[in-house]
Amino acid sequence: MSQKSLSVLAGFTPIVLGATGHRDIAESDHDILKKTICDELQKIAKQCVHSPLILVSGLAEGADRLLALSALECGWHIAAILPLPQSEYEKDFSSQVSVDEFRKLLSECIWVKSLDEKNGRPECYRQMGFELAKQSQILISIWDGNHENGPGGTAEVIRSFRQGLPMTRPLLPDAGPVIHVLARRSVHANSSPNNGIGSVA
Repeated sequence: MSQKSLSVLAGFTPIVLGATGHRDIAESDHDILKKTICDELQKIAKQCVHSPLILVSGLAEGADRLLALSALECGWHIAAILPLPQSEYEKDFSSQVSVDEFRKLLSECIWVKSLDEKNGRPECYRQMGFELAKQSQILISIWDGNHENGPGGTAEVIRSFRQGLPMTRPLLPDAGPVIHVLARRSVHANSSPNNGIGSVA
């Protein structure tokens, strides 16, 4: 454990909030979503005044970063689970600006765990979702509510957290609450109403 982690924990048991969500969150909804995220983080903080508060994220584009930035603004610490070694993971980002944002957030993390490179895409993202579910006591999702079947997608991470990991894996997470913040994906931003966006399911 790093010196930074030790100084944050200082002998206390942390509250660990896992972060998941879509990469393509409608940009027009960011302010609404950010307010809801901060409200939920502040509720937890008020209930756990003596515990270090840590949000764990993959720091992917979209929801992961919106959640991480909101957490930092609300006084939480952040940590990261990366699906691939950093240099390989950065190839999945859309621009150098995105890479720079990722690196800045990574520098704020109290700990970073990179998963084994042996799992290629998309399996590496699935394994990251399993690891996120295993590490977290609570999950917060920025999700449109659609149960897509893609490996490592938001829906699968939520299922893993709520139901436990496959029995072939020796470590199973405890079931815990999921804070579902309703969101729109960017492809639907102009074709669907924003009624309920930012509400907590």
